[in-house]
Amino acid sequence: MVQPTFLARNVETLESAIAAKLAVLGIDPSNAKQMRELAREALDTDPHKISQHFYSSSLEPRVRAELLGLIALMFQTMASAASMGEELHGGPVWKAVARAIYEEAESRGLLPEKGT
Repeated sequence: MVQPTFLARNVETLESAIAAKLAVLGIDPSNAKQMRELAREALDTDPHKISQHFYSSSLEPRVRAELLGLIALMFQTMASAASMGEELHGGPVWKAVARAIYEEAESRGLLPEKGT
C-alpha cells in the first residue's frame, strides 16, 4: 500500500477545518450562490489586511478571517502538489471551494486561455 505524502495527508485536515468554519458561518458548501460569494470575497480580500479581523470582539469576522486563511492555504497546498507532480483529491467541501474559486477566477479572466 502506498503511503500518502505529507501534502495529501493535510488535505483531509484542511478540508475538515474549512467545513467547520463554513458551518459556523452558516455557509452551505452545496449552495452554489453562497460558494460564489465566498469565492469573490476570497479573491478580493487583501491578505495583509485580514489580520485586523482576528482582533474583532465578535465571532463572525474572526471565523471569516480564519476561513479565508484556510482557503489560501488550500490553494498553496494544491500549487505545491502540482509543482511536485502530485495529484491531490479532496472531498466534497474541498471540491466545492475549488470549483467556486475556479469559476469566479475564470469569469474575471484570471485564468490562462485553454491550450496556452
